[in-house]
Amino acid sequence: MKKRVIVISVMALVALLLLWLWRSPVVPSEGAKPVSTVESSATRSEPKTVPKPQASVPATATTAPSNQPTRLEQLREIARKSNKPIQFFGLVLDQDDNPIPSVKVTLAIRTAKEVTPDVIDDLFEHPVMMTGADGRFALTDARGALLSVEAMEKSGYEVSEKSLNRAHYWYWRDPSQVFHPDAGRPEVFRMWKKTGAEKLVLQDRMTRIPYDGRVVTFDLLTGRETAAGGDFRVALVRNPQQVKWGQRNYEWMLTIESVDGGLSVSSDEQMYRAPADGYQPRLVIHMPADDPQWTDDKSVEFYLKSRGGKHYSSVKLGVMVGSEKPATGLSVRSFLNPSGSRNLEYDPLQTVVSSARPQSQAETPQR
Repeated sequence: MKKRVIVISVMALVALLLLWLWRSPVVPSEGAKPVSTVESSATRSEPKTVPKPQASVPATATTAPSNQPTRLEQLREIARKSNKPIQFFGLVLDQDDNPIPSVKVTLAIRTAKEVTPDVIDDLFEHPVMMTGADGRFALTDARGALLSVEAMEKSGYEVSEKSLNRAHYWYWRDPSQVFHPDAGRPEVFRMWKKTGAEKLVLQDRMTRIPYDGRVVTFDLLTGRETAAGGDFRVALVRNPQQVKWGQRNYEWMLTIESVDGGLSVSSDEQMYRAPADGYQPRLVIHMPADDPQWTDDKSVEFYLKSRGGKHYSSVKLGVMVGSEKPATGLSVRSFLNPSGSRNLEYDPLQTVVSSARPQSQAETPQR
């Protein structure tokens, strides 16, 4: 009986020991990582991917060859295109429409050239030619982009500055601006055949004129404004009289009237001889507000016969009507012959008297 009790006790102890071992957690060895008996795929951390180092590649190996021309190549192409064939036909006439032979004509032709390796620049060539017996000259074998008439020279003649100022002709530009030469219709240039300059009274001044129509009278002998007598009168009316600076499209009217004589509007290249007739008492410049060519400035040139026909003058008058002030600027430049002659030829190396008083031998000529 006693022996059975001992056996049962030993078996119970063994059972308790096995139960304790089954319920106890597994203890990892030192340095080992604990491992959970259940691991969720949602919480499992994935190993980070470390990019492998890439070998560097030269830029020339990955850049495709460029088909774009270099700047120098572009400039060379522009120069090639701009140097167009040039033909030009001209005719030189005097004040009476007579052809002038043996006039020395100097031209300027702008061309694009590679002046040094890799450097392209604009250069000017200056061909010189003479007019023939018919007053004509021609250029037919040049190349370039632009032709200008620089000078015309002949002893006893003076070239018109108006002719030279507009003598620029493009051969390479916007199609609407390209010049088209025509041998049958040459470009006309004017030269004045000198007949002998006379002593003239020169006036060159700037004054002011009101917008309300009040008359301003000018004395071209003294250069002063005067209340009576004088050579011509000017009146300006602006509607409305008060405008803001930059305002446009309002009405204005300028009236120019001769004192005891007449006026003749001129388009002459050189105003060196007043006409014998064709004068009118006044000139009216009217600018309606709706004029398609509306402008707030005007210049006009005219011949003037004054003081009962005893004096002849050439006058250039300019006015601007956009001022906010009650009066505006008026410029007057005139040459008056006090001798009664219609000759208004002016020689800058000859004395130009400042009054009608004859010059005495003791006076030093002014230059």
